[in-house]
Amino acid sequence: MQVYRACFKVIKQSLPAISIYVGVFLIITLMFTYFGNETTSPDFSKAKINIALFNEDQDFGIAAGLGNYLNENTNIINIPDNQESLQDALFFREVEYIVRIPPGFSQSFLSDQNDIKIEKTSVQDSQSRVYLDFLINRYLNIVNLYADNTSSISDSELLSLVKSDLDQQAGVLMKTYGQMPDNKTAAYYTYLAYAMIAVIFLGTTSIMLVFNDADIKRRNLGSPMKSFNMNMQLFLGNLTFAAAVWLIMVVLSFAVSGGAAFDLNNVLLYVNALCFTVVCLSLSFFTANLITSRDAQQAIANVLSLGLCFLGGVFVSQQLLGKTVNLIASFTPTYWYVKAVNDIEQLLVIKQANISPIINSMLIQLGFSAALLTVALAISKQKRVRS
Repeated sequence: MQVYRACFKVIKQSLPAISIYVGVFLIITLMFTYFGNETTSPDFSKAKINIALFNEDQDFGIAAGLGNYLNENTNIINIPDNQESLQDALFFREVEYIVRIPPGFSQSFLSDQNDIKIEKTSVQDSQSRVYLDFLINRYLNIVNLYADNTSSISDSELLSLVKSDLDQQAGVLMKTYGQMPDNKTAAYYTYLAYAMIAVIFLGTTSIMLVFNDADIKRRNLGSPMKSFNMNMQLFLGNLTFAAAVWLIMVVLSFAVSGGAAFDLNNVLLYVNALCFTVVCLSLSFFTANLITSRDAQQAIANVLSLGLCFLGGVFVSQQLLGKTVNLIASFTPTYWYVKAVNDIEQLLVIKQANISPIINSMLIQLGFSAALLTVALAISKQKRVRS
């Protein structure tokens, strides 16, 4: 196993450069994991939207009841009642909805005249607009139902019945399998792509640069060792190095995930990282057949690690990238690795419909690996023929 041992002697000489990338990765991970991500809970909670409410019909019960109902379900912000202040509040998203109940609305509504309507202003085509319209219509529909089907009922009794109906809430139970990976674990595996590309690239290309040197290659051809045996040992050396990098990175993640290290969600993250390790190894082997100097190796390592990570959504969330950028990024394995991490982070219920997108992302990564390896072998064979 002389060639196999020689691979690790070469890697030992590259440890200073590899250590730099690992150190940068750990610093970035610590910064973003512990200071750049808020801890979220999978529990359900009702959202409250900031609104401005101007009730000019306070003497009547229906308007007052609507004001109380909105106060319970939204955040009412005090804003001066003038056009400039209201427009600025909407523009800067200080509020997303403005409700004005005009004088005489309650009496008009109860008499079925409907000639006086609530004035509503909102951010155009926003979700908050639909939600607030639903709240207001829900309240008025219940009031109208009681007003049409009860006789000789006072305003206080009417509002009491309406409030009783509106207080009925449906319970929401979020079922999960095991423990969902928190933001820290997901952030760790997102930024792991940067370290994996750089470290595996530097180690693999360092080995290949040595064995692809013209003088060393001629000397090896004159040795009694068969070419197949030599190539297999070289392959096992690269594979062992890549597996060791993956194992070390997974073990380091235990410090982030803690007691949930072996939950199914985290195991999926480990498998996804293993698929990406194979991609990095294939990419490194492909590139090693194209470069001939150490200077080019360092330059390409920086371009590949930073370029693929920025484009694939490692440093900038895929949700913040435009459709065109995401479309272009989908032709890179990093995009599918990060997409799988994001899907695993959001995985609450383990079933086929939820697991399938994650498995597809992993298979696409392996597809990239197979394509890169095929091209790399073709280039390598062409070079041997020319030699």
